[in-house]
Amino acid sequence: MVNSSKRSKSIWQALTQTPSWLSWSGLAFENLCLLHIDEIKKQLKIEGIFTSESIWYHKGNDEMFGTQIDLVIDGADKIINI
Repeated sequence: MVNSSKRSKSIWQALTQTPSWLSWSGLAFENLCLLHIDEIKKQLKIEGIFTSESIWYHKGNDEMFGTQIDLVIDGADKIINI
């Protein structure tokens, strides 16, 4: 008999590798960052600095893999936090 907690764990691990879960988790993390930007800035001790927030990505090609930075905080103090 298979332990139900082991089975649940293996199902969860399998689900976390599916394209739909990976896509969802990436979007969820981006949204979490953007929805909590004030708290993030407070923890970075930059809450008094005017900033603009965005994501950054490079679409992969034949020469380079694609990559993404989920939160870029570009400050008026000319400092960029990633």
